[in-house]
Formats: sequence, structure tokens, C-alpha cells
Amino acid sequence: MHIMGLIVACIVVGCVLFCIGLAGICGACYNKAGLLEMYALLLVVFILAELGCGIAGGVLAEKIANWISESIQRYVLDYYGKEVYRDFMDMLQTELQCCGSTSAQSYAFVVPASCYSGAGIYAEGCTPVLQKFLQSNLVGILGVAIGFVVLHIITGIFACCFIRELKRGNAVV
Repeated sequence: MHIMGLIVACIVVGCVLFCIGLAGICGACYNKAGLLEMYALLLVVFILAELGCGIAGGVLAEKIANWISESIQRYVLDYYGKEVYRDFMDMLQTELQCCGSTSAQSYAFVVPASCYSGAGIYAEGCTPVLQKFLQSNLVGILGVAIGFVVLHIITGIFACCFIRELKRGNAVV
């Protein structure tokens, strides 16, 4: 169940980022160099993790494409057996206007209602449509990711400057 794992991972990353940000805010508000140092260190670790994920995404692009294809095939095969798969495929087929993994023939018996438009059954399968969608939005995704890395670097620099001023005794009140 890769989708649930991805959702849990996003929630965990969000909580970790919240805690890191809270350490930075508390360190800045209460002039605590130790908290700011922890914030800066965790920020560096997070920046390295972001860069590692970006590099891994580039290196493993073909494996990711295969994983997407295999996952969609599995979801189609278990469409009528697992509600989570059915909900995901219905959402995917409706949003991307596709049907099945490679075509409507991916469904052995009954083609789901989410495969139908006003003009009939969607012709394209969801695997190629999703891969095209991700490819066409890759520049935007990379832009947002690079923007976050730059933002993290800038906040890390500000934290280090603030730490330096605190250690010099120039605390801002």
C-alpha cells in the first residue's frame, strides 16, 4: 500500500518541519543560541536530505516510472477487491480522463463509471497519461523544490548571523 506510506511520510515530514521551525522561532524570540544552533544544524540536515531526494529522483527516474506503472496495474487488478484502490483509481481516472492502466481493456469484466465521459469511454490508459502529466509539470515541481532549498539556505544564514550576534552579546530584545 504505497499510497498510504506516501501519505504517512508527508505527515511525518510536515511534523518534523514544524518542530524544526518551532525551535528556530523559540530560539529567536527568547535569544537562545542553543536552540538556534539546533535549528541551524537540523536545517542543514534537512537541506542535505532535500538535495539527496532530488538527486535520487533524477537517478531513479526510470525505476520511479516502472513503480508508477506497476502500482497502477495492481490497483486496476484489485479495483473491485480493495476500496482504497478503487477510490484512488476513480479519482485518477476522473481527474486525468483516462481508463485502466493501459486502456479500458485493463479491466477484465466491468469498466468502472469513472472511465466514462459524455462521449464514451476514455481512450488512453492512466499510466501514460500520468507519466505525461508528471513530465509536463516537472519544471514547476523542480522550481518549487529549488525555491524551498533556497529559502532554507537563507533562513539558515539568518540563524547563523543571529547566533553570532547573540554570542557577541548583542542580543536583540
